[in-house]
Amino acid sequence: MTGMLPEPVASAYLVATGELRACYGPRGIRAGRGKNGFYGARQAFFAARGALCLGDLDVVKSTVDAFLSNQRDDGMLPVYISHSGAAQFGQPVGEPLDHHGIFLELLWLFLRASGQREYLSKRAGAIEKIVSFLESHENATDPLVEEKPFSNWSSTVLKSGQVHYTNCTYWAAHHFASLIFSDLERDVLALRSEKKAAATREAINHRFWFGNYYRDWRDPFGTHDFFSLDGNTAAMAFGIADEGQAQRIQNTVRQHRLDAVPVVTNHPAYPFWRLPPVLLPFEAYHVHNGYAWPWLGAWYAMALSRYGWMREGRQILKRMSELIARDGCVPSFWNPKGKTVRGFLIQSDQPYAWSAGMFVAATHALYPGAIEDHSKPNA
Repeated sequence: MTGMLPEPVASAYLVATGELRACYGPRGIRAGRGKNGFYGARQAFFAARGALCLGDLDVVKSTVDAFLSNQRDDGMLPVYISHSGAAQFGQPVGEPLDHHGIFLELLWLFLRASGQREYLSKRAGAIEKIVSFLESHENATDPLVEEKPFSNWSSTVLKSGQVHYTNCTYWAAHHFASLIFSDLERDVLALRSEKKAAATREAINHRFWFGNYYRDWRDPFGTHDFFSLDGNTAAMAFGIADEGQAQRIQNTVRQHRLDAVPVVTNHPAYPFWRLPPVLLPFEAYHVHNGYAWPWLGAWYAMALSRYGWMREGRQILKRMSELIARDGCVPSFWNPKGKTVRGFLIQSDQPYAWSAGMFVAATHALYPGAIEDHSKPNA
C-alpha cells in the first residue's frame, strides 16, 4: 500500500492511517479517544480530508449528517457533539465562526469524491442557512466577519474583531458554497456566493496584507501584526494569496524557523496578558502560543504543493514523519523541540483525529500516484 512512499513517510503514513480510523465512531469522526471521544467540528471536518483519501465515505457522511441534524435555526453548526449526541454551540465567551467554511469545503470535497448530488441537493437549504448565519456577523463597512474574544480554534489567545484566519474561512464558505450551488444548478445562489467570495478576498488582501505576510487581527484598538501560521496557511491553501504573496509567507516562515518542527503557531509570542493568567506558570501557556500542531504543519505542506513547491512540501512532511515514526503516534501538538508534552494542565493527546487525518491528506497531496486516492472526482 505504501511501497512507493519514501521512508520515514511510509511508516508515518501507516501510523496516521491507523490513528485516524481509531477515531471513527457511530456519529462520524471523533476528536480522539477517551476524554476526547466527543465529536469536535474542527477536528472532524479537517480529519475528514484524510478519510476521503482513504475512501471512507460512510464515516464522512455520518459526520456531515451529525452536524447538520443539530444545525441551529439561524444556521449555526455545533462546535461539539457529546458522546450522547448533545450539541454545544459556544466556547467560553463567544460563538465560533471558523468551522463553517471548513465544513462547506468538506461538503464540496465529499461531492467530488462520491458524486452524490442528490444527497447534497437535499441539503441545499442548510447550506444557505450557514451562509446567511455568517453574513449576519459581517462588519458594517467591510465584507469581513467579526468575532467575540476567544472564539476561534486558538481559544486560549485573546483575539476579537476581524481575525484574519476566521475571515479566510469566511471566504471559503462563500467560495465552496458557490461551487456546490453551481454543481447543483442553483445558478442564482452560485453567482451570489461567487461575488461575495470575490469581495471578501479583496477585503482580506486590502485589510490584512503587511508586505511579507498577513496580519493576525484587527479590532477597535488597532491592527495586530503578529505572524500567525493559521491565517497565512489558510490564505495559501485557499488561493487567497497569489504566488508572490505565498513566496513571501514561505520566506517569513523560514526566517523565523517556524517549520523546524512543522509548524509553530505564531511569531513573535503573544504577550502574557493576552492569555488566561492561570496558564502562565504551566505548559498550557504555549499551546496556542509557540507549540507546533501537526494538522497545521500538514496543511502548510499541502499549501506549498498548491503553488507547485513539491520539494519544499515534502521536506515539511519528512520532518513531521521523523517525529511520528519515532514516537509511533501523531499527537495533538509538539513543543518547539519536537517532543510530546506531558504538563500539569495539558498534554499531547493521541490519537487525535485532525492531526492524523491531515497528515494522511498531505501525504496524498505531496505524493500523488504513490497511494490509491479515493478523494478524486467521481462525477
